Amino acid sequence: MYENPIQNGQCNKNIQKFFDDFLLFSYSKKLDKPPNKTILEEIKQNEEIIDCIWEYKPLSQDQWLPVSSELSIQLQQSLSIKSDEKFKTEIVLKKSTDIYYISIAQFLYSIINDNQTENFTWIRCRGSSLLNFHSYSQWQIMFIKYPMGITNNSTSIEIFDMTTNKIQLNSWYNSNIKINFLFERAMNYRQKYITINLNFINNEKIIFNLENFTFTNQQNTITGFLRWIPKITLNNNNNKLTLVDNFQLPTDLDLTLFTVFYLNQVQLNETISTDEMNQYDLKYESVFDTKILNSQDQSDVIVICCLSKNLVESVLVAGGNSLRKLFKMKIKEISENSVVSVTTDGKLASKAIYFVLWKPSSDSNILCQSIRKLVSNVIEKAISENYKSIAFPAVGCGEYGCSIELIAETFIEEIHQQLIEYSMKILFVIQPDRINIYNEFQKQLNLFQQQQTSITKSISIIIEEGKIEIEQGDITKQNVDVIIGSSSSENLRQALIKAAGYQVEHAYNQAYEDNPSSLIISTPSGELPCKRIFFIKWKPNKDPEILQQSIIDLIWNVMQNVISCNYTSIAFPAIGCGKHACSVDIIVKTMIREMKKQMETRQLLCLVKFIIEPNQENVYDEFCKQLFSSDFHASMEFQLPATWQISKGNKIRLIVSKDTDEYKSIFKRFDEAMKREYKKIIKIERIQNARWFMQYMAHWTDFKKRFNKDTEKHLYHGCQEEVANLIIADCFNRSFAGIHGTMYGTGVYFSSNAAYSHQYTKPNLLEERCMFLARVLIGKTTIGNSSMKTRPLGFDSTTDGNHIFVTYHDAQAYAEYLITYKSK
Repeated sequence: MYENPIQNGQCNKNIQKFFDDFLLFSYSKKLDKPPNKTILEEIKQNEEIIDCIWEYKPLSQDQWLPVSSELSIQLQQSLSIKSDEKFKTEIVLKKSTDIYYISIAQFLYSIINDNQTENFTWIRCRGSSLLNFHSYSQWQIMFIKYPMGITNNSTSIEIFDMTTNKIQLNSWYNSNIKINFLFERAMNYRQKYITINLNFINNEKIIFNLENFTFTNQQNTITGFLRWIPKITLNNNNNKLTLVDNFQLPTDLDLTLFTVFYLNQVQLNETISTDEMNQYDLKYESVFDTKILNSQDQSDVIVICCLSKNLVESVLVAGGNSLRKLFKMKIKEISENSVVSVTTDGKLASKAIYFVLWKPSSDSNILCQSIRKLVSNVIEKAISENYKSIAFPAVGCGEYGCSIELIAETFIEEIHQQLIEYSMKILFVIQPDRINIYNEFQKQLNLFQQQQTSITKSISIIIEEGKIEIEQGDITKQNVDVIIGSSSSENLRQALIKAAGYQVEHAYNQAYEDNPSSLIISTPSGELPCKRIFFIKWKPNKDPEILQQSIIDLIWNVMQNVISCNYTSIAFPAIGCGKHACSVDIIVKTMIREMKKQMETRQLLCLVKFIIEPNQENVYDEFCKQLFSSDFHASMEFQLPATWQISKGNKIRLIVSKDTDEYKSIFKRFDEAMKREYKKIIKIERIQNARWFMQYMAHWTDFKKRFNKDTEKHLYHGCQEEVANLIIADCFNRSFAGIHGTMYGTGVYFSSNAAYSHQYTKPNLLEERCMFLARVLIGKTTIGNSSMKTRPLGFDSTTDGNHIFVTYHDAQAYAEYLITYKSK
């Protein structure tokens, strides 16, 4: 065995290959052995090392070429200055009839010939500035290929910062402090590749090749070049660190390279702060932690509760003196329910810190109200300041005696309500040692997601030869010919473009630029499962007549384009039913009526889907109401779920395919409740008993009318196989009531807990059991008891107050699925 891992690795081919792939051995030299020191450690020996390749690129070209050996020597010498030599920011070379003006500060040279024509050319040095010149660097990137990138046709020199998402090709972008630190550290540790998420281009993940000084994204739709230019500082007598802009150099001051030697001097003189020193330490344990800088989950805003003194102090220490000064100045403004915003000056992963004043309470109602108020205030503040992501701490879950379960539940619910109106990314940051808090937040989030995604609601009717379908779901996942977007909803447009990809973004922007007044912008589908995307120009209006006419025109224009393109299926969003404060009743009624009119008069053989977001229950209910309204002549027998299939012989039991979302949603819910009780699911059958379903829907309509809300629940009912067959043929018959007890009333028993319903199943000869997943109308419910033979007056069902519900009408529940499984 050898002394260190690198020496050991040289005897192992696999380890040797890893080093070959991961480490940068050299640029101009040939080394057989991998390096065993960082660059900062190596240059402490004060040996002169030259290992770099000088290259040039004319402004208008996309290729780097090697410079002459003569010029390489000149450039090398210009940066290899001794302590008694003066640093020159520019050198002049004469060659035949040409004069070369070379800026060492900008790595740019211009050639002036006899015709006085000036040609600009970029220079770069592929190699480590620390190793070759002991100099720190300002790193720059240049985009050669970028979707929607602007071509720079001018000969002017313009340098950009990483603050804009409008990318100009063939121009240099200065790295910010954090990105610069990552490049410097990667070079110090001799990394061949580094991956960084660039915030200023939509957090795109970019892979930088530090051997070739190139970069690309994973799809190769973004490519470019990399280089460094030397950092320059004022050479003042006080040995203070005063860096200058390489492209706006002062002409009357003494300048020098910012080298390791110079940094050591100012550090000894104590004229540089710890915060400044950290960015040149280049260690993995530095304040610029790799997990924070490379994280895809960093947020624009971090929320800090002023009640937590330790957390406040930790943030102020990490943010440096500038953050502390701003905090002291602004904290005087803080009051109850207020949010104090302090920008971070680039020293933290976030753009701003929101300090909030919050107090715990033993009263659960007051506690919940305070959490909701805190969340809404923070999100509204972030929206007003154009931030897109927020990181919340687990406020109140410390040593205040508050219920962690209640706090987690309230946070999740309130954030969900806010996200209905606002587009925002939310993170919860929980201390690593507080496993109980993490588990509770995870539990509440899982419960909420389960409620949101348990079963997709959909219903449809037949109109002439066509079909209108209402569905709660995701419009970007609709497998139709055309998906409709609207110019009135920026969130919808962005969601469609993001899901569809760069091709659609480019096509949309180009079409809009060519004809901004076009009523319909048609683009390819990109990554979406449709054939085409129609972006419709539409504006909401509070005047009922104007609003109604605009919807009529919208439907007519869409269908006219659909017909002309021979498309047969369309997916509409709930246009105008979001935050525009329009009448949902007018919009939905007009959309349904006009679509029916189009399908009847044109005798269209097509599928029209209206896709409602899962959190818009009221909008979904309104669409269903209008679909069933009396001015429709479609027979009730056609009002069947969209998942139902046509079967030979009118079978009422159809096996659900395992690769469908329908199967996966049922399986997920069953599996979570039954992990300890079952081995595997044999099959899931969909029950297509049209007569029973129509009876159930009649009750559903009546309940909806009485309560003005949907009281339907998806519950389990366990029984033996023979009883299941009778139920499928003739619904839940109360003549079986009482077989397993009547503790909460003499009716049909259901439970939201599959493990509980499992107790009432029995294995058949194949050791298989069966359980229904049913749609049950709860209506108005009350606690039941064994004396109740029918539903109590004024109530529709009875309950144990937890997971058990008892119904008293045979058509008050519909057995939608039968799950056949084997138990352990």
